[in-house]
Amino acid sequence: MSGATLCRTFLEDLSCLRAASENRVLSLTEAAASCGYSAAHLARLVKQGKLRTLRSPQSRGRLSFRQGDLPRKPGAPHPSHAGVHELASRLLRGREGRYGRS
Repeated sequence: MSGATLCRTFLEDLSCLRAASENRVLSLTEAAASCGYSAAHLARLVKQGKLRTLRSPQSRGRLSFRQGDLPRKPGAPHPSHAGVHELASRLLRGREGRYGRS
């Protein structure tokens, strides 16, 4: 496998992981933990119309958010819980045998 092919495959897989992460639905508490802002601040942003929620406007139910819609607080930790080794193993899972490695 050439280096270019490996890089292209890695970037495609990384793009798929990112899209899946951005579409993940989070509760208000999970959203606050993920983005670094408090639950009260996120609720205030929704009330002001500055943050989109998955709840319909007429509903008084619980707030839920798409992870990709959340603001990121500067200095907040990255939302991915996967480490470098886990991401690499996801990328290479099942491919070793096809290229002569066992």
